[in-house]
Amino acid sequence: MARDGFEYQDAFVLENLPLWLSQSGFTQVVSEVLGDVEVRYFRPGGGTWCVLYEAKSYQLSKQAIWEEIDNFITLHDNAPDE
Repeated sequence: MARDGFEYQDAFVLENLPLWLSQSGFTQVVSEVLGDVEVRYFRPGGGTWCVLYEAKSYQLSKQAIWEEIDNFITLHDNAPDE
């Protein structure tokens, strides 16, 4: 089952990669770090900023959606400049 999820994330990355590559400041995309997919952009003031995606191949339950939202809030609270 985990491999199926990774394959879905890989497909999500491949589908969106042309868009990300066309965006000024795009620096990298990685999977399974802070979330399912993390896209980083150059920050003019130094460093990078992150756009985090959760890419699921299935419909989330109401509880699972709120768990994902809580995770995003925790990540934001721990690194509000990201």
